[in-house]
Amino acid sequence: MIDDSTKKQQRCQGEPDRSNQPLFGKVVLLIGNDTAVLQDLVKQLAQKGANVALLCWQMPVEVARKMQEHVQSLGQQLMLIQRAENQRFSVEQLIHNVIDKWGQFDFFIDLSAAGGTAVPTDEAEEKEPQTGWLPPKWQLTRTVLEEMAQS
Repeated sequence: MIDDSTKKQQRCQGEPDRSNQPLFGKVVLLIGNDTAVLQDLVKQLAQKGANVALLCWQMPVEVARKMQEHVQSLGQQLMLIQRAENQRFSVEQLIHNVIDKWGQFDFFIDLSAAGGTAVPTDEAEEKEPQTGWLPPKWQLTRTVLEEMAQS
């Protein structure tokens, strides 16, 4: 826990106050194909202190550039993962790319159409991991999404 005198010293040295950034230091892999939704989510994650790796199938170059500038203005980093039309990625390969850049990987959000973004229809389905290929601790929980929506 950082006390008030430490915060004051950090502000005097030009360091930003990160106490209001619950995701500060976290690294998120974001996968999807809806540019508008991804833009908003990247902004929210960066505002909360996360660095974001983004794989988007149809991201216009100008949109990507503006998003990169916005994230950097918040003091965070955005890694845009380029993908050719017919190029396939394994999740393991994507995670290794993220770890190579930042030395860690905290969780991912898959908003692609094949990612199973539908709401579970029953209790048994809700308990099952939606991705099937990563441990549940790497999935963004409903609680985190609800907290992000409230702020």
